[in-house]
Amino acid sequence: MERKQWNAIAGQIATPAYVFDLDGLRARTERIRSALAGRAGICYAIKANPFLTGPLMGAVDSFELCSPGEVRICERAGAGRERMVVSGVYKEAADLKHFFADGGPLPLFTVESERQLALLADLSGRYGCRMDVLLRVTSGNQFGMDKETVKGILRRQKLYPQLNFLGLQQYAGTQKKTAERIVRGLEKFAAFAAELEQEEGCRVQCLEFGPGAPVNYFHTDHYPGEEEILSALAACLDRLPFEERVVLEMGRFLAAECGVYLTRIVDVKENDGQKYCIVDGGIHQLNYYGQALGMRIPEILRLSGEDDGSAGQWTICGALCTVNDVLVRGYEAGELRPGELLAFLRAGAYGVSEGSALFLSRDLPAVYFYEERTGLRLVRGRTATDPLNSPAAVPVIGAMTGTDALARRTGVNDVVVEQ
Repeated sequence: MERKQWNAIAGQIATPAYVFDLDGLRARTERIRSALAGRAGICYAIKANPFLTGPLMGAVDSFELCSPGEVRICERAGAGRERMVVSGVYKEAADLKHFFADGGPLPLFTVESERQLALLADLSGRYGCRMDVLLRVTSGNQFGMDKETVKGILRRQKLYPQLNFLGLQQYAGTQKKTAERIVRGLEKFAAFAAELEQEEGCRVQCLEFGPGAPVNYFHTDHYPGEEEILSALAACLDRLPFEERVVLEMGRFLAAECGVYLTRIVDVKENDGQKYCIVDGGIHQLNYYGQALGMRIPEILRLSGEDDGSAGQWTICGALCTVNDVLVRGYEAGELRPGELLAFLRAGAYGVSEGSALFLSRDLPAVYFYEERTGLRLVRGRTATDPLNSPAAVPVIGAMTGTDALARRTGVNDVVVEQ
């Protein structure tokens, strides 16, 4: 979307709000597909922005899901289980057994630990079904398992006849500074697959790899751009000795560009020579990777009001009663006025779901989709959070007496506790 389009719809939006440009999202996805030219599939990590799950349904090959809630979002969006990759460091039988109980197709599951291996083996044995799994390989963090653990599992794979060890998964990190680092990560991952075949006789049929492609959020960012990243990935895939299926897992790189966070100026002041601008949003709703106390400046559009030509440096603060609620320091602009609308660009990833949404019990922002063909569409209205920060109006039934007690919500204010 261009400035004139934002200006045209600005008056229709009550702030704070997110607007996701679906035309831009589809165009970016198509560019990624075109650059990969069939060399690799695309898996969307919906943690980046769950609202984009439905719009991406026909554009990506699979969806990475890391919680029961993300599974339900994907199911409501209409994704079949064959397109789900159920990942995450915490898996429990109670959250997974519905996949097995109805006899339908199973998702692809990742194995993050020996405990998860035992859990999936037990479920597949109990329900008498064979299932595909990816062994997740750590890149030096809490995710996945080290290489020796993976090798040990494959050496005793005959103990798990219900599990088909389809391949490997690895999350390589995020915001990689150079295309070379991304390429080296993928090459090392493929080399481990070759090592498993040579040393253990195990042929890896699928590599799912999160490359950590970067997004330039701030004026001081100098990460490689989309074209350079995609060109490097395509060249790497061309020369990669691995001949089986490769899937690139993307979240931020796919979603960030399509989103804008809109917030309105509600007050301006000057304290000891420092100009302050207070907006109706805040850090609980806008989360840029690498942002710390507003010390880095993202791209911002002024959608209403005109710059009077004067010079000034503004600190843009949100509506939370904490000194940490600073969106930007040193924003250069002429006189800012209450009522003006500010648009923070590249807010399509994580902000909508990663902020401290319940702090101070402020409403969740509205969420809009925009398409040139159909215009602006509200997909979630402003939502009150104060009911979540206060006791249920209906008394809790039963008592929490053990660590296994499970609370389930049956209505707006009804909480039933089951032993």
